[in-house]
Formats: sequence, C-alpha cells, structure tokens
Amino acid sequence: IRFMGHRAGQIIFMQPPSIQGLGSSSGFSMYLLDQAGNGHEALAEAADTLVANATADGRVGELRGNDDAFESSLRLEIDQQK
Repeated sequence: IRFMGHRAGQIIFMQPPSIQGLGSSSGFSMYLLDQAGNGHEALAEAADTLVANATADGRVGELRGNDDAFESSLRLEIDQQK
C-alpha cells in the first residue's frame, strides 16, 4: 500500500493455479519494475524494503526474492497491423 503513490513503479500480481499443488507454485507471484530508470541499486533497495515490510506484517507466510536481482528483461510489442 505504501508504494501506491510512486508513479514510476509497477507491481504485477500473477494468479495462482485454480487447483492448489497443480502448478509451478502456490500463492502469488509479483514483479517489481524500475520504470523510472533509477538503476539496479535503487530497485534492489526497493525490493528489500518490500520484503522487510511484508515479512514484518506477518500475513505473508513465505516470501522469496528473485535469485538474480539484476536480471534484465525485454518487453516486445508486435504491431499486428503491419
């Protein structure tokens, strides 16, 4: 909730499988994106803060971060009209 005021970031929640145990995981997955271009260190710091706050809250049973905090991603948009 605290991050809602930050327009430069986006958190994406992924839906868990409809039948628990019949998927790669149970619960939910989320991605923290650096849309402001603040860099890896700022993103890692934001992720650490998010993990610390969620863990301290107590409603999240198990929380794991990405194994590679500096993993890059690529967004590809295909123009179907061309």
